[in-house]
Amino acid sequence: MRQTGWRHAFSLIELLVVVAIIAILASLLLPALSSAKTTANAAQCLSNKKQLQLAWWLYATDHEDQIPPNGEVVPGPARADLKYWWAQGIMNYEDNHSDNTNVHLLIDPQYAQLGNYTKAPAVYKCPDDKSSVLISGSSHSRVRSVSMNVHVGRCIDCFGDEPKHVGPRTVAKIPNPTQQFVFIDEHPDSINTIAFWLSPAKDRYAKIINFPGSMHNGAATLSFADGHAEAHRWTDPRTKPPWKRENFLSETESPNNPDIEWLQRRTYFP
Repeated sequence: MRQTGWRHAFSLIELLVVVAIIAILASLLLPALSSAKTTANAAQCLSNKKQLQLAWWLYATDHEDQIPPNGEVVPGPARADLKYWWAQGIMNYEDNHSDNTNVHLLIDPQYAQLGNYTKAPAVYKCPDDKSSVLISGSSHSRVRSVSMNVHVGRCIDCFGDEPKHVGPRTVAKIPNPTQQFVFIDEHPDSINTIAFWLSPAKDRYAKIINFPGSMHNGAATLSFADGHAEAHRWTDPRTKPPWKRENFLSETESPNNPDIEWLQRRTYFP
């Protein structure tokens, strides 16, 4: 009689051991992969700020050293007939609000004075900013998470006959370019206009007008008038409220906040 061969099969216990080992390895690898992604996003965000700052410099080079205009914006349709804004668009969470998804307000020169120098819409968006809005019932990512320091190139009365410029109008007249931040990540629930508002009130009178971003493990990336960019981690919990996906952040008293003091030391208040 021909002897029949037998194939050895895994027992239930052996299969459970293999599954347990895979689960342990996954638990060890996933945090490392997540950390690597976070680091990569922070590096990309920093690169975005450098590109925006380069565009800011190129504009000044082509316009007799004049700082790109940072005009005050009121909610309403974008304007192509006036040239007082480095970019346009109001960010919020309203359904079917076209500014939230309109990249032309960032890169089209008829709307944005930096449009000739930044043709990649992605540089205006932090990779860790996952805010989205509904357009015609479908979810779309918002296009901007970056704002410009209101005290750089500020222009007021932009809709009048004689707009007024506040502070230095040329790069050469900025008192300390290495300590003047220009672009900054803004908190998704705080961002609205293109300007980041910062109050000069100090100590027990300090307050937060616009909240900086804290999407990189409690840090934001900023660029400076001398061309460099850096990441800064906030230390006060009041500076980095949780993301609620709603426009709930408004001007808030924040006495003796060291993060506000840090931003103030890197701002020239005319």
